[in-house]
Amino acid sequence: MNDPRGNESLAYEERVVESRDDVNATLKAMSKCNLFIVGRNAAVASLVSSTDCPELGPVGGLFSSSDFSTTASVLVV
Repeated sequence: MNDPRGNESLAYEERVVESRDDVNATLKAMSKCNLFIVGRNAAVASLVSSTDCPELGPVGGLFSSSDFSTTASVLVV
């Protein structure tokens, strides 16, 4: 496996959000990404509205909603 360090096409970002608007703004700002890896942590559930897919977690549920459009892959861990 190749070492990804020094590869400008790879980036890791961790963002802390404090409100529902922060969640939406952060995801839209990162809309050019090809892959999102998100957790299912219930602690952020109050930051997003109810979801049709609770197994995806609150942020993963946003990706599956009609409110967010992306061609990126989403991995929920």
